[in-house]
Amino acid sequence: MGARSPTLRLLVVLETPDLPHLPGGADLDQAHIDNLVLRGHAEAAKVAINATDPIVRREGWTALVELWAKDAVTRASTTPGVDGLDTEVLFGDELSFTRARNAPELYLAYLTTRAA
Repeated sequence: MGARSPTLRLLVVLETPDLPHLPGGADLDQAHIDNLVLRGHAEAAKVAINATDPIVRREGWTALVELWAKDAVTRASTTPGVDGLDTEVLFGDELSFTRARNAPELYLAYLTTRAA
């Protein structure tokens, strides 16, 4: 059995004022995120910027990042040697030094380059 291809993870790191801390044990509502994705960039951005509830605000940012990365996710799923591309939204305090230091730097322009 050969080695598994890696699943890539796109981390979007925001400042705390843009992405407030979540209350302990809080979970995001994936159905709300999916609904925001269906409603498009403008609606997701409005929620990400204007929501006062930290959970709803993070759901807005998560939907917005999913929309921004949509083409890259599609291309990653059809790229040999890549299992897929996931996205994650977090603020700087959530990114441990070890995780940041151990994250490989990858040049992924080919995933988003428009066809000629």
